Amino acid sequence: MPIEKAEWEDGRRSDTLKGKIMIFLRENKGQAFTQVEIAKAVGHKIDVSDLWTLIGSIANSSIINSALEGLIEEGKVEVRIIDTPSGDQTYYMAV
Repeated sequence: MPIEKAEWEDGRRSDTLKGKIMIFLRENKGQAFTQVEIAKAVGHKIDVSDLWTLIGSIANSSIINSALEGLIEEGKVEVRIIDTPSGDQTYYMAV
């Protein structure tokens, strides 16, 4: 059933995944995060406790990675590989 413009205006906006990532990174400007940290911050679970959560985590990881790649191409996010005690780690930061 159609709604009137006034009701439409009262509605909430629906953020895209890229939008949610940018909100998180902008709220934490000056800090860089791994893909897993970003995924958790925007409500995507990355967990490998059993086979089904592993499958879901792979899907979530792919979705987050695609969104981050898009933001990098748009010049909104910068990516760097950092040498850490546990090995190279990829970090993302809002530009």
